[in-house]
Amino acid sequence: MLPRGSRESSESAQHQFAPFANPTVIRIGKDEVPACNIPSYREEDESASEANPGIHYPLASAHKPVLTRTDYHTVPSISELQAMSIDELQAIKDFRVISEANGEILWPGETDLTDVDIDRIVDIGHKSATVYPNTLPYKDRHRRGEKLNKEAIITLYNIFPVNRGERVYDLPSVQKFTAIIKNETQKRDAQLISYSPNDGIWKFSVSFFI
Repeated sequence: MLPRGSRESSESAQHQFAPFANPTVIRIGKDEVPACNIPSYREEDESASEANPGIHYPLASAHKPVLTRTDYHTVPSISELQAMSIDELQAIKDFRVISEANGEILWPGETDLTDVDIDRIVDIGHKSATVYPNTLPYKDRHRRGEKLNKEAIITLYNIFPVNRGERVYDLPSVQKFTAIIKNETQKRDAQLISYSPNDGIWKFSVSFFI
């Protein structure tokens, strides 16, 4: 979901997580397996948000992180985070957002979660993960190295080779698909940690998201 880019340079902005800037499609036979969507900043995104100044997304509690989606949970839990002081929230160790069905994202080390709206920033979908979507106003995106826009480890579930909608098990197809996973990861400037064709788990790291 990989990184390069800044608001100042349109060229570098286009490089930001180019590999997952759009849902990547991996083909096995006639089937397609979307990989990971890690959006990059584009000038038109900011223009779109400015065209709708009436939209307002208040945080539930001043400076506390927000998560209302029932299909996600976090470590530490959102209730634990809501009970923490601002000082504690500025140094959360090994923060994780988890979708039991689809995967998880881990931010290793200490992460500042003050004023972080997880509902709006993080989306872990079927065979995809998005952090800082293009629909998020530019003013709500964080600088590199801050909040969730920093090193992360992404784990996606159910990434299997398929053909005509059916999972395939023959060695040539599995080897081909594994090679594609490695290729796609490298093309996006991500670092492959592991891929297991047996359990369909793809794990890789990124340095930042936008």
